[in-house]
Amino acid sequence: MIKPNCFVLVLALSATVTTVGAAPGGADSVGARTRQDHVRPDGDRQASRHRIRRMFSALDTDESGAITLDEFLVRPLARAPTQFARIDVDGDGLVSYEEFSAGHAGDPDIDVDELRACVEETLGVELADRPDAETRFNLIDSNADGSIDVDEFTTAKSTGATDRFYDLDIDGDSAITPVELVEALLARHKHRKARRQCAEEQRDLLELFSD
Repeated sequence: MIKPNCFVLVLALSATVTTVGAAPGGADSVGARTRQDHVRPDGDRQASRHRIRRMFSALDTDESGAITLDEFLVRPLARAPTQFARIDVDGDGLVSYEEFSAGHAGDPDIDVDELRACVEETLGVELADRPDAETRFNLIDSNADGSIDVDEFTTAKSTGATDRFYDLDIDGDSAITPVELVEALLARHKHRKARRQCAEEQRDLLELFSD
């Protein structure tokens, strides 16, 4: 069960999640978001609250009101074999670089550098550098034999999820609270929205010159 005092804060912050992007920035943006929240149907706010509670409960398996690292790792480790099998197209139990890069290929019509610059400008922050596919492959291929086996893949998933856990653990107490989860969801929502809008702008520009 989520502790009552934590859940009150979750409910307050969940209203913010539902109103992200409700109004453009400026002197009246806060007031506009408040007005948007007042006119938003109660069902929408309630659905958002239930969604956050379900997500937190799915991770907080011991119902302590906080998510530990062990709890946080359960889902990514459980999904790792299925994800590995999906990337291992030929089913030989090894992922080659060709299979790995194909599984991580982006939209060929999108200029990655231009997209990144647009997202950074929209959010007003500098995004962390993301290694390219070859660098990621070599990091996962710990024995440098030119292929990734399921153990190497699972280890990489565990390492990545652990890093993510400590990113979300804002106060550094080795536990993720409902409030920290909502903060992470809000930041993720803003980033995803900015990325989607920037990608759409690129596609719109491309269509201007299409036959």
